Amino acid sequence: MAVLDDVLNHILNLSTGKEEDYDELHRKLSNQAENLRSLSTTTATGHEEPPPLLRVSRDTLHLPEHTLGVLHLLAAQAPTVSVHHASSHREHFLGVCEVFLVKFDPDQAARAVKEFAELVHRYTDLLGHPPPSDAGPGGAGGGEEADDNSMGHNNLGEEAEVAAETAHQPAQEDAAPAPTRPLPAVRDLVRGLLPLDTAARTLVTDPHCLTPVHPDLLQVCLGAGRLQQAVDFVRERPIYRVDPAATGVVALDVLRYFYYAGMAFLSLQHLHDAVDCFKAVISTPAQALSAVAVEAYRKLVLAHALLPTPAKPLPASPSPSSSPSSSGPSASSTIAAAQMRALLPPKTSPIVARSIRQHALPYHDILTAAQAEDAERVRGLLSQHADTLTAHQNMGLAQQVLDQIPVRKLRQLARTFVALSLQDVAEHTGSANPAAAEHMVLDQVAKGGVSATIDEVAQMVYFDDDRMDNQIGSTASIARLDEELKLVMNLADRVKAFDLRISSAPEYMSKAWKGGGRGGLGRGGGRGGLGLRSASTVVAGGDGGRRGAEQSRGGTGREGSETHEGDSMGEDEEEEEEEEEEEEDLPRYASARS
Repeated sequence: MAVLDDVLNHILNLSTGKEEDYDELHRKLSNQAENLRSLSTTTATGHEEPPPLLRVSRDTLHLPEHTLGVLHLLAAQAPTVSVHHASSHREHFLGVCEVFLVKFDPDQAARAVKEFAELVHRYTDLLGHPPPSDAGPGGAGGGEEADDNSMGHNNLGEEAEVAAETAHQPAQEDAAPAPTRPLPAVRDLVRGLLPLDTAARTLVTDPHCLTPVHPDLLQVCLGAGRLQQAVDFVRERPIYRVDPAATGVVALDVLRYFYYAGMAFLSLQHLHDAVDCFKAVISTPAQALSAVAVEAYRKLVLAHALLPTPAKPLPASPSPSSSPSSSGPSASSTIAAAQMRALLPPKTSPIVARSIRQHALPYHDILTAAQAEDAERVRGLLSQHADTLTAHQNMGLAQQVLDQIPVRKLRQLARTFVALSLQDVAEHTGSANPAAAEHMVLDQVAKGGVSATIDEVAQMVYFDDDRMDNQIGSTASIARLDEELKLVMNLADRVKAFDLRISSAPEYMSKAWKGGGRGGLGRGGGRGGLGLRSASTVVAGGDGGRRGAEQSRGGTGREGSETHEGDSMGEDEEEEEEEEEEEEDLPRYASARS
């Protein structure tokens, strides 16, 4: 234990609050990383006692004073918890991590952002997997298998994906079957919400900066069924900045965050927000196609199929009367390619745009049939690709596309007719009978999809557009408009501040200085571009250079003749001449702007 005593002395002696001492402590603990990892496999003397690193972190060190030291100890212990320790030791590790994530000092944690990110990811993995069996102090029984399954925060979080997909899915006999691996207990996931939420808000002072904690928090929210909490967090703290140096965030964290945010929005039927999040995943710069981008694209296609009206005009679908065989695979592939070009963001990486469509061909067929409002065709595609959709865990979303087709037809009827019989509504929407049509109308009225009244005696439906128009001036609509305006104004202020920061940056001013000098040198050698005394002089100098070039072509320009006389001109005369040219150019520039 000499190594542990040495490390503990470093932590106690260098946790002084001074910047240079913290830097020295981080350097020393980083050099001791291998020794600390070897200590992490040391078992405790008693079965119920935590391992030495956890015991020191819990009993000897104090937060937030010793944040940097505790972080290094926990980061060394994290990879071996489920492999070498029984479930009681796993609980000790989770307990120490939860206290740390709530009480840590962000200034000290910023010096070891890599270790902080690894610790948070490991903590989330342990929450999402069942504890290893108690097989004695070493806990070897089942430990290796549990570790292999829990090492992947890099996967898409199958538990979170299934929970988000089935949260608002109607009960259907042909819906997606239960996942092969049981969901972890909700209690184990809920316990991580407060620590992860606190860490995400504490790690950086800028609420709009992405941290490695953000995607893990959303993953736990989805797995625990706390979809509204995930949506509220995303909307409260929109992401405008990514700073890997300050937070330790990597490209995968960006992909996972927007993917999980899109999942939460999609589960609560906030379709336009879900589309924006999935597009953010796909448009993230990449040098290779990732599994996260493929999953996001599949759900993007299904989200477009669920939209009442497409967010962006999509290619026309074949007529419903044409049989599937008449179109053929080539026609289906052509339509999928055209849809992909319409769906993908303009800044999508070429390598992603070239190959992503091949991973979602069945989804494009479903989108095409949904655009044509061909319920039978969609039902056939769901049956045909049931195994694929189930393997991708998208069967529930695809079933919602089928359920949405009668609703679309009902809304079209509401925009076209003033009154219809329930029998006509059933025929137009494909409902089984007038009773089913009545149930659908009542459901849409309750959800605000249509405004209508039903005459039970006459079996008539009366669509009321005036009531829908009046909802525009309702209190809820005004409150939502006010909230949206605040968001827009906040974004405008951020853009102004960002523009001011760029304009005043030394690098920008240096390039502007050099660019103005080059731009003002005309073929006639005009001096207008040689001097920069203010921002307006840059433009004025360029104009002077152009005038010098134009007059030099004619051979009579004043600026052109000055180039030959410049060698004999004194410094005072040269400065006076430049000032006269600037005074000459500034009024022209001012009049041009006005």
